[in-house]
Amino acid sequence: MFGAYPTGHSTQIAFAIVHMIGVAIVAWALWLVARRFLRGADLIDQVLLVAIVANIGLYVPSVMASTTYLNTREFVVALPFAAVLAGRTLGPAVLHSLPRYARPVGTKRHWWTHRRSWVAPALTAVLATYLASLGFASVQPKAPPANQQLANWLAAHNLTYGISGYWQSSIVTVETGGKVTIRAVDPGTLQRDWWESKHSWYDPSVQAATFLVTQDQPGFYNYWEPDPTALAAFGPPKSIYQVGPYTIYVWDQNLLG
Repeated sequence: MFGAYPTGHSTQIAFAIVHMIGVAIVAWALWLVARRFLRGADLIDQVLLVAIVANIGLYVPSVMASTTYLNTREFVVALPFAAVLAGRTLGPAVLHSLPRYARPVGTKRHWWTHRRSWVAPALTAVLATYLASLGFASVQPKAPPANQQLANWLAAHNLTYGISGYWQSSIVTVETGGKVTIRAVDPGTLQRDWWESKHSWYDPSVQAATFLVTQDQPGFYNYWEPDPTALAAFGPPKSIYQVGPYTIYVWDQNLLG
């Protein structure tokens, strides 16, 4: 979330390391507020500190934390809260570290920044690096839409309603504007996935799902293979197609019941 995840090639790793400075600044601000939490800390600072700690504290022991690092979005509110807290806590000290001619009239240097005129230039350099990282990211080749190959193939073969895993289902349905609709099912039972779903999607009197999609690529998004026993319960499929990493099973019956 702070841009400090060290992955990719050397340039990306370098930018990630510089972003650790932002993490350190936030940690410092949290420590300063925590030290005086009951001894004169500002109410807004107290609220921000509690909100940050509560969000991260509830996330870490949850099942979301053990699935993928991308789930850090679940406590994304900590990012703006941390930025505000760092600005409120350390901003005045940075302002006071500026040379006299660069400070507002009547502003005196903070005690810890006396003779530390390097603080503002150093933070300016960090900010410039952050801006450079944004520019670098903006000129990188765009990733192709996920599951676009699958969506195109299903539409071309008039397969419009089926079942698959959570990621394959949601992405294909949105990318095609519902022209090809795939509903998520549990891989162990091939029954309704209750996460963000509606009963009507799986009602056999309303919908007829005639195909199932599996994907055998490794990765959190890319792998979805059902239990062989659950798959066998549907009986022999009429057709089986291999489209890149996808295996598409087609039946003459309604897989919803």
